[in-house]
Amino acid sequence: MKRLLTAALAIAGALAAAAPASAETITVTTPLDAPSGLECSLREAVGAASDNSATGHEGCAAGEAGAEDVIVLEAGVVYSLTLTGAGEDSNASGDLDLDTGSAGAALVAGGPGARPTLDGALGDRILDVTGDGDLRIEGLRLARGAAPGVESTDTAGAVRWTGAAADGVLTLRDALLEDNSAAIAGAIDTETTGGALIEDSTVRDTQTNDEGAVRVRGGPATVRRSAIVDNLGGGLVGQMEGAGAVTIEESTVARNRFGADLSVGGVFSAGGTSVENSTVSGNLGGFVGGVHSKGPLQVRFSTITGNGAPEDV
Repeated sequence: MKRLLTAALAIAGALAAAAPASAETITVTTPLDAPSGLECSLREAVGAASDNSATGHEGCAAGEAGAEDVIVLEAGVVYSLTLTGAGEDSNASGDLDLDTGSAGAALVAGGPGARPTLDGALGDRILDVTGDGDLRIEGLRLARGAAPGVESTDTAGAVRWTGAAADGVLTLRDALLEDNSAAIAGAIDTETTGGALIEDSTVRDTQTNDEGAVRVRGGPATVRRSAIVDNLGGGLVGQMEGAGAVTIEESTVARNRFGADLSVGGVFSAGGTSVENSTVSGNLGGFVGGVHSKGPLQVRFSTITGNGAPEDV
């Protein structure tokens, strides 16, 4: 009996060790961008999650090292980034500078109703992300983010995640990204090895010169039950080499057209590409109209039609 009890305790300990890290909830209580000390603004919540501390963010709960920090936004509320001053990386003004740490972070809607809106107010991109932990964006609308400048590093009006050594996964779920702009990669640019998952979401009405509305550089890109449509500067660009780099399932990539650099219309992949139960149509590119894959291309139960470019598929 004693040996059985010891074995049971050992198994329980092993299961506990394997369980995912707990989540720490940080609830945003005001739509205002300026800190008050009494309420928790979105900017302060991002600071509390990044710093794992409430110091300097007194209206918010503290983030917790080793736990996923979940920032909860009220349904239907517009959170405008009105503290102007692009180009700084301390979360004081302009975009929200979020460090996902090692355990990850999330921005989610806090209940049923219209999506909460993160409004870049055309002053800067919306989220500038660092860290190794995963990032989830669920049930939100990200709009009017505008990356400053015209250089190749001025990427992503909505979400930029730089740092080739980072291995986090960017997940968009039930999200709407619209009216974002940047010189390169108009809405999303991530170079983490974890890549990106876009699920049950829409990316539309983006403006960029080149490299698409969505650019995934370091890892695989998966688009599932989603739409990448009506973007100027192209649709989806996957720059990971190797098989399985871009996967499109039950999705629509349509009516995207090239920007000033005359490149991508629909989908470009530096590696392998799989398109299944999807539609790629009405895209216009300088050299990629519908789908251009440098690796193996698999198309199943899909429609690719009405695209235009010299190297169109």
